[in-house]
Formats: sequence, C-alpha cells, structure tokens
Amino acid sequence: MTKTPQPYTPEVRFSDVDAYGIVHNAVYLVYLEEARIHWWRQVVGQAWNWHEVGVLVAHHDIDYLRPLKFGDAPS
Repeated sequence: MTKTPQPYTPEVRFSDVDAYGIVHNAVYLVYLEEARIHWWRQVVGQAWNWHEVGVLVAHHDIDYLRPLKFGDAPS
C-alpha cells in the first residue's frame, strides 16, 4: 500500500472518440471510475471484494473545460 496515492492518467483510446476525434462526454465517467479504482487499490489494497461490497457513487458533476482528443494527455 502506498502512503500517498499516485496520480492516475487515463489513456485516450480510439474507441473513446467520435468521428471528429473528440472524447465522448460519457467516457469521462469511465475515466473517473478507472481513477477511483486505481486510488482505492493504492489506499485499501487488492483485498477489497468489489463483487460483494463494491463502492457506491451517489453523484457525478463534470464541467467540460475543453475538448479532449485522441492522442491527447489528459491533465
């Protein structure tokens, strides 16, 4: 277990973008889920039983500041 969780940077996959090469708005929630799991594993460890206990997310709120395109590095 890491004392200070390390940042997570998702990889923008080709399947994440539309015909204009821009990441679809719903994909950001997938990135948030991946980051949450990455953080949880660092803090809690691998022993967490996701199938029995899980983690409840009650609300999401996203302000889109600029388009994210295929090949971009999210920041």
